[in-house]
Amino acid sequence: MTIPTVKGKYGIFRILGVLGVLITKPFYILKTFFTSKYAQKTAVLLFMQTLDSTLEIKRGRFTKMKTIAKNGEKPNAFIPEAITFGKKVGEK
Repeated sequence: MTIPTVKGKYGIFRILGVLGVLITKPFYILKTFFTSKYAQKTAVLLFMQTLDSTLEIKRGRFTKMKTIAKNGEKPNAFIPEAITFGKKVGEK
């Protein structure tokens, strides 16, 4: 599955960002789906970093699980260094 990289704090904004890219650049997205030798022309990038924090998992009021940062900063899925690295790899 191929989706464009969009940033946003809330999931609804990320979904709207993907839909916005699909509407504004439909040929760009269609080109990725109909590429020959798709597996040879794509790459999966995994960027990890350490974060000094402790998470606690509790039952949420509206969800089954809720994570709470006990010590340190709460982890975030969007790492600025990873986004710039992905853009640099995409330009090559």
